Amino acid sequence: MSKQAKQTTYAAAALSAFLAAGVVAPTATAAPVLESQQATAPSRMTVDVVGSSTGFTAPARHRPGAVTFRVRTDDPEGIRLGLLRLRDGVPVDRFLTHLTAALTERGEAAAAAGRQLTEEATMLGGALAVPGRTAEFRQRLGEGTYYLVDYQDADTGRPLTALVVDGPWAPPPPMVADAAITMVDTSAGPRFRVRRPLTADGTIAVTNRNGQLDEAVLCRSGRRPPRPTYRRSSRR
Repeated sequence: MSKQAKQTTYAAAALSAFLAAGVVAPTATAAPVLESQQATAPSRMTVDVVGSSTGFTAPARHRPGAVTFRVRTDDPEGIRLGLLRLRDGVPVDRFLTHLTAALTERGEAAAAAGRQLTEEATMLGGALAVPGRTAEFRQRLGEGTYYLVDYQDADTGRPLTALVVDGPWAPPPPMVADAAITMVDTSAGPRFRVRRPLTADGTIAVTNRNGQLDEAVLCRSGRRPPRPTYRRSSRR
């Protein structure tokens, strides 16, 4: 498959079929998102995820609480990081099979795989980062095993990266946001509702209320995130 075809497949299958068309999920709340030009000071409740052209690295364990995921990369094509938790009894391999199908198939095949994903896992937000810009998102995590994935590499056979959360609960500080984006369903399809202007370099609470999986990608005016591509041969 050509690079252009892979880009088209990802955009159509992932963003339309997998995340939108016909994929029904319980109402979910994504973590507040913070994008900043420079990384903030290290914190005990911060997970640093560092991407490259060969994948990404992340800690294997963390304590429960309100955890900030700080994502950066030097890969020119960026990183589309996601956080998820498999439901009890769901094998990782089965989830990966459906994830690959949801992102690479078309039409009803992609939508059917997406419906399988909503039954197999709880999606807990994520971030898109490009070289020179650090992206952050925050999520409350209880004890258990979570997984990180770069959605751009979903068809390369790379395993999910496990994050085991255990230990004493860290009482979270108030999760205060400077602005909010709400995903809602309308007669014209899913839309974003913003009640006031977003603040530069501020914290944004993103809430999904449209009854299906969805995503919000934020970038500064005049700067677009890189179009996602697949690299089947380079990352097997």
